[in-house]
Amino acid sequence: INRQGDIEIEASVGDLNSSERTVTRRTKSKDKNGKETVRTTYAEEIRYSLPISIKVSDKEGRTLEDEYISRWNDESTYTTSYYDNISELDSYWRSSKNSKYADLQRDKIREGFRKIHDLINDKYGYQLKKENAHFETIGKKKHPEYDAYQEAFQRIKEAFKTMDAAKGLNDIHSRIQPSLDFYNAEGKKQSAKSKDETKLKHINLYDQALAYFWLEDFDQATFYSREIQKFSEKDKDAKRLLQEIENTKASLEHAGRTSRHGVMVGAKT
Repeated sequence: INRQGDIEIEASVGDLNSSERTVTRRTKSKDKNGKETVRTTYAEEIRYSLPISIKVSDKEGRTLEDEYISRWNDESTYTTSYYDNISELDSYWRSSKNSKYADLQRDKIREGFRKIHDLINDKYGYQLKKENAHFETIGKKKHPEYDAYQEAFQRIKEAFKTMDAAKGLNDIHSRIQPSLDFYNAEGKKQSAKSKDETKLKHINLYDQALAYFWLEDFDQATFYSREIQKFSEKDKDAKRLLQEIENTKASLEHAGRTSRHGVMVGAKT
């Protein structure tokens, strides 16, 4: 049992379940005279599984997760080296069987606890990691609005370079506010009746949605994503961002946090 912040984690490991069988391998070869010979070798094949489960509870004792990480039927296979005859294989297996089973069990436990680690960090905690946000801008330098959009984009780019897990987001927000104002004003000019206007409208709405997502203003991020869907219902960018918004909100709720940023006293960032 391990307690992390407001959650209690209980992992259970069952007994190793296994079965063995001797397998054969036949290989054909020819000598210099063209005579074909068949060589038969033998190995031991082990099919094994190890049930591992996890239970996560909140500070009130309510169960948040209760599931198997691996089950009896999640089998893996290990095969020994091949030997020229059964007696050599038997001799090897008698001396190595116990240590090999210990290795297989240890590896299964490590694999299971890596999955538990990832699950807990994904749903209830945060790992320090670096990500890139891909904002849109006008690609053609000859476009009359190219310089204005580049200025807005570069302002966000430079501000986001200073984003840090151990710092809040207020300074970032203040620095990119002119870009957000620019996108908002420009977005209202386009009616999305032409191909060029549709592209510009998408840039203005998506860049606002993405910026607000990283600023953790999820309401605004959702609003601008849905504004895209009003004229492009199946837009993949908007759909993906809306899913990221929901996943992040759920993760914060599970972790009992209001932000992914800021130093947590007595805990990791």
